Amino acid sequence: RDMGKCVNEYLDSHGIGDKVTIRWHENLAVASMTMARGRKSCEGTLNLPKQPGKKYSRALWVQGLLDHEIGTHFTCSINDLATAPYLRGSFAAGAAGGSRSFNNFPRSRKVTPREHLVTEEGLATLNTHMSAKVKLLNGPALSYWTRWQGSQMGFTQLFEALEPYVSDLQKRWQQCYRCKRGLTDTSEHKSYAKDQCYFEGAYKLLEGRRHIDFRLLHSGKIALEEYADARAAWLRLVNSRAMQNVALVTPHFLKKEGEYEDYLETIAAANGIEANPKPKIEGYKNQRDVTLVPYSDRSKKRSVVTSPVA
Repeated sequence: RDMGKCVNEYLDSHGIGDKVTIRWHENLAVASMTMARGRKSCEGTLNLPKQPGKKYSRALWVQGLLDHEIGTHFTCSINDLATAPYLRGSFAAGAAGGSRSFNNFPRSRKVTPREHLVTEEGLATLNTHMSAKVKLLNGPALSYWTRWQGSQMGFTQLFEALEPYVSDLQKRWQQCYRCKRGLTDTSEHKSYAKDQCYFEGAYKLLEGRRHIDFRLLHSGKIALEEYADARAAWLRLVNSRAMQNVALVTPHFLKKEGEYEDYLETIAAANGIEANPKPKIEGYKNQRDVTLVPYSDRSKKRSVVTSPVA
């Protein structure tokens, strides 16, 4: 099938066909997406190659790309426009008489950009693998390992160290130059560590999968380090009249109740990641176990508060 047609169908099915533009490029190594966000609008540009290689012709690969760029990053960004005024404003803990707004740590330490990046890229990594036949997180794990090794050795040594794991010379070269990009002297023991966020975030999310409302994570730009306060603010929002004014984009994989949760159990089992009964979520132990109704179903009761978490 034509890749452009697949992209347009995906956008139209989510009601955002007028918000994302497809831009075709003659020489493009990797597909990517850029976003322009204002105070009241968010628009995206999906950059795709005019002459795609073999992987772009595979329907499952294209589906994974769209679930990553549109279903995760663009969805979180556009939903954040709708929810941030409430979650970080009128319904935040500080605004409701509490001690702080949800985007602040206890002791008023703000969540860092990297912590936001780890959560969202981890979410995008899990969503990318949803359509894959093999659920192993080999690629993200290799990137994490490579960035660590890159901080201990130069380009040539790293290229040799990768040989047992990446036999293809071109793919090994790509791993090395992604690791050393930005350096004028690639023999330095330094690396560009952003690519570690994919595996790190996915691992943290899978560890805490039974304690996390993933629909909430898709409703804005929310880091795990602020999850507990964000959830408390979300509970106030869904029980208020203001919720009637909040229009959210729901990714296709979250529309069927229980389906996403089953997928998380599948990919966690494939990678040997056990659920942590006490996940490392900032402030979680001080919160009550709140079960939230998916925001796409507003006809049901908004929330149910159960017993405290042990």
